[in-house]
Amino acid sequence: MRKVIFFALVSLTLLSCTDNVPKCEDPEILQTVIELMREQDGMLKEWKFMGKNFEELELDLIKTNSIDKELNKCECEASIKNGPPFTKNPTISYEAQVNSNGEVIVTTYPVNW
Repeated sequence: MRKVIFFALVSLTLLSCTDNVPKCEDPEILQTVIELMREQDGMLKEWKFMGKNFEELELDLIKTNSIDKELNKCECEASIKNGPPFTKNPTISYEAQVNSNGEVIVTTYPVNW
């Protein structure tokens, strides 16, 4: 199941771009992805099982999978740092899109363990 959140965009770098496509590595977008992960209790059951604290969530190795300038949208993927020990760090896919009001819509997808 995916989760969507709206937030006002205050990043000057995004507002100053000629194309309004958000950037996957934008700190506000990354913080929103982390907040959405924290809100979705079921998304990180394995994380809790391993005794990890949600405050330890951190995204790393951010990758832009695609950019759609017509839709002002980017599709992204990031590795979750501090994952369960002795395993490959899980990844999360997310999208960021600027709507007609200049707000950024962030959509997250289930964690890929």
